[in-house]
This record gives sequence, structure tokens and C-alpha cells, in this order.
Amino acid sequence: GGVSLVGPGLNRTVSDYVMGGGNSLLDYELKEYHRVADCAMLSGSKLVRALYRKCPDTRGARLDIVLPGVQPDMEEIDRKLLKLEEELVVQRVKMGVLYCGPGQTREADMYANGGGSAEYDRFLDLLGTSVAIADLGPEEYTGGLRPGYHARRTHWGGAQILFHVGTMLPGDAEGDQHIERKRHLGNDTVVIVFVEGEQQISPDCFCSKVNLIYILVRPIRGPGHLYHVCVATKYPVSEFPPPLPAGLVPFGPDLRNLILDKALSGNYESLRSPKYKHYWKARA
Repeated sequence: GGVSLVGPGLNRTVSDYVMGGGNSLLDYELKEYHRVADCAMLSGSKLVRALYRKCPDTRGARLDIVLPGVQPDMEEIDRKLLKLEEELVVQRVKMGVLYCGPGQTREADMYANGGGSAEYDRFLDLLGTSVAIADLGPEEYTGGLRPGYHARRTHWGGAQILFHVGTMLPGDAEGDQHIERKRHLGNDTVVIVFVEGEQQISPDCFCSKVNLIYILVRPIRGPGHLYHVCVATKYPVSEFPPPLPAGLVPFGPDLRNLILDKALSGNYESLRSPKYKHYWKARA
């Protein structure tokens, strides 16, 4: 017998971990609903530490260890799984927001932006409210940010969404690495890029291997406060709803609904992407 570990999955996924004769993680697959880990050689405490080390996202999960030869309380497990299903109605999702100023086409220039235009600030207000991470309660989602940081957040479609906003995170005053901004936005599968100007933006300009979907939002000069919205992907991702409109979108509820619907749907679809699975296997 081995050690089984049961706990809630993230974003309605199941992570199956199969441990071999050593301490290396040999297989990692995403499936639906709950997390189950089997280990042939490691004790329960070592398994938990191994999971935390290999997959930091599991640090927030509540995990139950079932030891070999011990009959688990199936009624209790059923009760916890039912509670998990209820909790999964409210998802916790993190996304990036990056400002691209007029004429900018390089990732380094976008990450160097310490602020944006008045139009950009108005767009951030449309996405969500500004929050100080230090003011959030212990059960509120921080998206991996530490106290002292600020972000935007909203509730949408049953999800708690926290936005890693590049201009709200600490930059690199002495260079162009901007490690802290890239640490968070670079690990978001969906990034909303607010583009000012007429320059063309290619997803190839971004170095992250985790960013799969870029939602490009561009204000159009002229009356009516109209916006053009398009989606770019660096790796194959199946089409996901809602369909983009053929024309421009006015600033306001219609624009917000489109972006949040598209971003949340894209986040779920990215979990099925072969590139996403390949990347996390490689990291394991």
C-alpha cells in the first residue's frame, strides 16, 4: 500500500501525481474535480512537502493523508467532497493586466511602465476595485501577492478574480528586469494588454511560457469612447466563448462583460491546452 493524499483541486482540476521509486515526480496530469496523490515510497509528511515544493499552488489546499493499512472514514470523505463541490461554485482566478504605451512593441518597455494614461486608469476602474493586500482577510484571495502590494479585483461569473496589474507592482528602478512584475504577470495564463497607439502587438514579443492567452484592448480615438478587442495566443488553444464582435465596443458594461467573459472562459480553456500540461510536466 501507499500513501494517499486527498484535497481540493484548483480551478476545477484534478492533479494526479504518481511517484516512482525515488523522490522525483514522474507524472502529472490534469483531470476533473478533486486532487488525489499516490506515493509508493514517501511518508505522508514528506509527500506533502514534495507536493509543496514541486507545485507551489497546492500550498493553499487543505490536504488529508490516508496511511497504508488504515481504513479511511468514507462518510467523512464524502462530506468533504460535497463541501468541495459547493466551494467550487466560487472559483479563485488570477489574471494579468499590462499597459502598452503609444509605440511600444517590446515586452521590456511594457513592463517598465510605472503608470498609464487617464484612459488606462478609467479602464482599470471598469475592471475592478483597487485593494491593498494587507487589508484582505485570511480567507480572501491574494493571487500570491504579499502584504504591501496592491491589485484590482472583482467577482464575476461565480469567480473571485484578482488582477496582477503591472503598473501597481514594484518595478526595477535600476534596470529593465522588473522581476517582481514578471514573477506575477509572467505566471498568469491570461493577460489583458491595454494598448494605446496604432502599433501591432505580436504575442511572440512576450517571453513567458505560462502566458497562453493575450486579450488586446485598444481605445479608438474619436467620439463615442469605442474600443477594439481581439485575442492572440502564442500556443494552440481551442476556441472559447463568447465570440468577439465584428465591430467596436463602447466603453461601459458591454466592454466589461465581454472582457471578463472572454478572460474567464479563456482561463478555463487554457487548462486543457497541451502546452499548459506539457509546461507543468516539465516543471515537475
